[in-house]
Amino acid sequence: MTHTPNRRIVLGGMIALQALALARIAQAQPALPSRTGPIAPEDFMALSQHLTGHDALSLTLGGRIFAVLADTGQSQALQALYDTASDATPDVTADQDDLLRRILHGWYLGRIEIDGRTHLTGYEHTLMGRVTTDILPLRSFCGGTMGFWASPPDVGPLPLREARP
Repeated sequence: MTHTPNRRIVLGGMIALQALALARIAQAQPALPSRTGPIAPEDFMALSQHLTGHDALSLTLGGRIFAVLADTGQSQALQALYDTASDATPDVTADQDDLLRRILHGWYLGRIEIDGRTHLTGYEHTLMGRVTTDILPLRSFCGGTMGFWASPPDVGPLPLREARP
């Protein structure tokens, strides 16, 4: 029996590779400022920018990811991950690796799995869509009337838009 990889498996593998490369990337970036008290949404956004390497992240999507993590009791672990990222030489533990994977899944795939339950956080503004945004934007709505997909596509030069970082 052969197993053909699908898009979700490929994206999951790419996220796992990014999580493995985090230690090297984090060393090249300036450390996050240290803080005290419970983690706030703006601290989560700073942590997310630090982890993903993207400056222009969706505040709406970030708020949803933060809410899912806070509602499922991940606040203390999130605070510990922030503290680790604010160290000059971060050393991610196994528990933090799981949280890191959840955060990256939220940003790249728009879904987070915690205790066997999948929490959907978004789709259209996830980071997986930035790869193809210049030609094929992710749509969260139908692109026409019923059956519009049955007509053959227009052939010819594709209108290229300038890539957004």
